[in-house]
Amino acid sequence: MTLELLDTQVSSMNFPETLPDLYSVLENSKATTPDHLTAIIEKAQRSEGLDLNDAAALLTAPADFNERIFDAARSVNRQVKGKQITFYGVVYIHDFCIDHCTYCGDSRHADFNKRKLLSADDFVEDVSSLLARHDLQQICFLSGEAPRKFNTDQLITYLRLLSRFYHHKIILNIPPVSVEEFGLIRSALPANRLHFRVFQETFDRDIYRKAHVFGPKADFSSRLDAQARARQAGFDEIGFGVLYGLNDKRLGTLFDTLAMLAHAQSLQGQYGKCPQSISFPRVQPAPGINYVPPGAVDDDALIRCVTVVKLAAPEVDTIITCRESAAFRRRIRPIVNIEDFAARPGPGGNMNPNAHLQMLLPDMRTGEEIREEISNAGYTVR
Repeated sequence: MTLELLDTQVSSMNFPETLPDLYSVLENSKATTPDHLTAIIEKAQRSEGLDLNDAAALLTAPADFNERIFDAARSVNRQVKGKQITFYGVVYIHDFCIDHCTYCGDSRHADFNKRKLLSADDFVEDVSSLLARHDLQQICFLSGEAPRKFNTDQLITYLRLLSRFYHHKIILNIPPVSVEEFGLIRSALPANRLHFRVFQETFDRDIYRKAHVFGPKADFSSRLDAQARARQAGFDEIGFGVLYGLNDKRLGTLFDTLAMLAHAQSLQGQYGKCPQSISFPRVQPAPGINYVPPGAVDDDALIRCVTVVKLAAPEVDTIITCRESAAFRRRIRPIVNIEDFAARPGPGGNMNPNAHLQMLLPDMRTGEEIREEISNAGYTVR
């Protein structure tokens, strides 16, 4: 049976109503014949992208297709993006949070008392420390969700200080705000390219509810709509991600990957622009909490997800970070476009080696070491 003959077909046009159908689509896709899988791979190699049904077929293809799918994704990535890796910097503004998220080292239930909000001066110093090590063309700013500690007006004050000396892309991976507040941020930074990146964590409502116990982040629909609100407010770019390891349902990892594609394609249809980035973080241990990911994702499974996203959306930049080991980063780099410059996920992490970090990181090499490795492998580094 080929995919065209299956009863359950999906389109991004009716997202998110058809989210639950994606499990059935993936289940049925396992019946796709080897000949049809080969035809899908050949089509994908033309760098034209894939619809959701073809992406589902590749996600569920047998393991003996791993090498062929990876080789196709590597070829497409080279055709579309070249042999190039772009670094982005990471700056944590504060780690206060009113959300209770079971997996997060900055959650309100995490057992640590010395939470920190960078002063405006410390914020500038942390950014400057980062820029002294690499001429970064994009920096991602993160914070916990604690509006009484740090609100949108304060964020704008910090970002205006930044814009005096940093004129490149600003990525905000912050708790989502309203269209009006996104608009205030946009108006305050007319000269900077603005990118809003938010991770849905999981697109399965049941799993989401279990993982997000309390706080504004517990509102699944509000988070799902966040990229659209940023677009409506005039942000130049949006980014996506899920947190691999949360969804332990049958085909849960593949479901979240396909749902992320459906979400991205839906917004592209609405706003005429493809998303700029898709990230692939896995749950990592965190100090102060006792959490074991229920749906742990192995290396081969994660690589399959990244390869299929690259084939389905070749213009979108794929991101891997120091959440992954050095060995894994080397393995997956041919299908990656963006890596972090030795992120230290905690307030002051760029200027203070003893800063409290949100999670434990498998790759603690310096940015300079990683940059040298990438350059020695023949990549252009930006």
